[in-house]
Amino acid sequence: MDNPPIWTQQDLIAISQAISSGVLEVRFANGTTRYNSISDLLKARQAIQSYLDSQNGTVRIRQTLLYS
Repeated sequence: MDNPPIWTQQDLIAISQAISSGVLEVRFANGTTRYNSISDLLKARQAIQSYLDSQNGTVRIRQTLLYS
């Protein structure tokens, strides 16, 4: 069984900076990854954030506002 990736706060910062600058290639501590789209970067950032939250015992509440 594969071990889950070990993400750090620095990895989260790196991917967030890439998203804000529109760059598809991100340099992490363990290497460089090229993403196909900003959408893929956003998904990866969410995965990293979820991993870090689970390690810290943080629970994020997601709210959806509905208008009628």
